Amino acid sequence: MIIKTKFSPPFFFIWGVLLLGSLLLSVQGCSKNSSSSRLINEPGLPAATSVLVPVEGFLVYENPEFNIRIQYPGDWEKMEGELGVAFIIPKKETDDPVFQGFNLLFEKMYGVNMNLDEYIRITKEGMKKYMPGFVLIESGETTLGGHPAFQMTFNGVHESKTMKFLSMFTIRDDKVYSFSFNTLPEDFDGFQELVEKMITSFQFLS
Repeated sequence: MIIKTKFSPPFFFIWGVLLLGSLLLSVQGCSKNSSSSRLINEPGLPAATSVLVPVEGFLVYENPEFNIRIQYPGDWEKMEGELGVAFIIPKKETDDPVFQGFNLLFEKMYGVNMNLDEYIRITKEGMKKYMPGFVLIESGETTLGGHPAFQMTFNGVHESKTMKFLSMFTIRDDKVYSFSFNTLPEDFDGFQELVEKMITSFQFLS
């Protein structure tokens, strides 16, 4: 199901940048022996498991095609689209055009020869080149569903407003899984606990 909206959520732009990285790699060719990232490790996420551990007040989203499950706050709106799924934070005012929420995006790589290190490099280059006002705050290695992943926190401008983003991504079974949480900078810290619960709840079904 695809739900069309009146606004233009930042995740469409972000995924466009990430997808551009994939296309550049397919044209340029990806080295099989790219240098590994030397980044700060972020431990603490649980290993992958298909056993559902309910989070109080959260609902469950599953996508069998991409073999994933994640839980999200029950009062957030779920919107599915061609690129993935968005979980939207309730607006403080009904006419507020600013999108704030959490996005889980999927993309098949269709044989593009790309490892996570090369994907990180291309993604950073794309963000710097194509995202207005891009400022990297911090970045480092982590895990998603028990798989090596990368995360970065940064600011960027969308529709004349500065937004703060947390993006995470991993590659598994020839698919890219990308997470992006974005809010106004002054709201970011207040949602940190909920976002951590969402990320921790993420599972590959098999």
